[in-house]
Amino acid sequence: MTTEADFLTSLKIRVKDTADRFTDDEKKDIIQEAVKQYSRDKPRLRDALFAGDGSTQTYAVPTGWVDGFSIVRQMEYPTGEVPMNFLRVQENVTVIQQDEVPKVVFTAFAPASGENVRLYYITPHTVDDSSSTIPANDEDAIVNLSASLFCRALAAFYAEELESTLSDDAVVHPGQADKFDQLADTFLKQYLEHITDGEVETAVLAHFDYDAMFSWGRHFLTHSRRRR
Repeated sequence: MTTEADFLTSLKIRVKDTADRFTDDEKKDIIQEAVKQYSRDKPRLRDALFAGDGSTQTYAVPTGWVDGFSIVRQMEYPTGEVPMNFLRVQENVTVIQQDEVPKVVFTAFAPASGENVRLYYITPHTVDDSSSTIPANDEDAIVNLSASLFCRALAAFYAEELESTLSDDAVVHPGQADKFDQLADTFLKQYLEHITDGEVETAVLAHFDYDAMFSWGRHFLTHSRRRR
């Protein structure tokens, strides 16, 4: 099973950080940023069964539900019908905060005793040191997105280095920032082409959103101070 370490190895192959400007932990943070964005583009689709008793309408949210991210996509009731019987989500189910805890509420009925409701819902993907929920077909896209983020970070690093110091070492690579910016664009294009099946639309580019600053405090991922 693919793990965070596997993605890290692939990232290092794709983008060489020969000067070790970033630690492995920082690169793992970059991978997690990529997973967050991928989750917005292609969230994980899961399903859960709710057993009816004829009177209960309020249930605990299903496993992995993330308040503020997860939504119900489809609702099947009763289960086991051929063809499958889907109800309109907007008219039959909602998620509310009850004592600051999210709850699933079947608003139009109480599921009958002996019958089940199946909800299809989305959650973020996860990548950690033992597992990944990224589909195998999309793993290369995660590496490309991580590479884009990493190149953008390297571009910002070199831009700030050139801005803040006059040492000979700093001016040896005056084009490094631009080189990594261009590589970032290339990797991002490859990611978007995969996610959109080859069609990179303006709307997709418009909604794509990097965080302005890494969680560990490095300045601006997409723009160095020189370019603000």
